[in-house]
Amino acid sequence: MNITKFPVILTLAVFSAGIALSPAYARGKNIFTENTERAEKTYMSYGKSQQLDPNNSKDVNELANSIEFEVYEISENHSSHTIFESNAGICRGYQSSNGVELTDSTTYYVDDASDDYYASITGATIYAHASPKNVQYAPIFNIHDPKILKEIHQDEEKYGKDLATKNVNARENILSKGICR
Repeated sequence: MNITKFPVILTLAVFSAGIALSPAYARGKNIFTENTERAEKTYMSYGKSQQLDPNNSKDVNELANSIEFEVYEISENHSSHTIFESNAGICRGYQSSNGVELTDSTTYYVDDASDDYYASITGATIYAHASPKNVQYAPIFNIHDPKILKEIHQDEEKYGKDLATKNVNARENILSKGICR
């Protein structure tokens, strides 16, 4: 397995905990429709080198007032890196008509024996009192097996936009149900 798939801080946590990553498609799962596994999250404020705890009120206050913070998430079959940005401060921007710029990169691993993956790069502006705007996404395929590539392409055509929308909504929940409640 290629360690460079994961952010350094998460790679160390995952491998030191002895978690083995296993692929969705190798087990017959569809990454577009069966994505309910539990994930570990790490919060990092812009310019800081330590993790922040979303259950600690001091850390939540720092995240809420920062102009940018990142969330790294890792589970058995995927990893993601999400950036929240607002020049007004995250919660002030989120609760205003300016919103918060969200950029999410989620990678879904296909095969243990190779570096095959499908990734979704998504951008949006999210708001506390309105639906996300300017939602855009781009799929990326790094799959060597032509049969699996064809299957994932077909699934992406059917479900890719829905998966990107679900990811935006899940990331927006980080603000609405956690940082900016």
